[in-house]
Amino acid sequence: MKKLQSLGVHSALDDYGTGFSSITHLKSLPINYLKIDRSLIDQIDSNLQNLALTAGVIEMAHRLDMEVVAEGVERHEEWQTLKELGCDYIQGFLVCVPLAVGDLVSRWN
Repeated sequence: MKKLQSLGVHSALDDYGTGFSSITHLKSLPINYLKIDRSLIDQIDSNLQNLALTAGVIEMAHRLDMEVVAEGVERHEEWQTLKELGCDYIQGFLVCVPLAVGDLVSRWN
């Protein structure tokens, strides 16, 4: 992965906060982006546990020189909260519904 990174390829750790992702991966892998799982983003504006965990993950990632992507953002309130926490990017239905490749290409042409 370090060889790829030296060639300009960026990497992301997906679904952070669930499954097999762990703090150990953050220490041992050359990761550019940390993608926070949607389960932590859901209702972040009203769920204090999700808010606390997401705030901590964003702070930790930034201190490790990673940019943060929040997955599954569906509501403006979630987006606003993530902006206030310093999240770098969002993805989810608030931005765009999933598109087939042909639809995506035609949308940007």
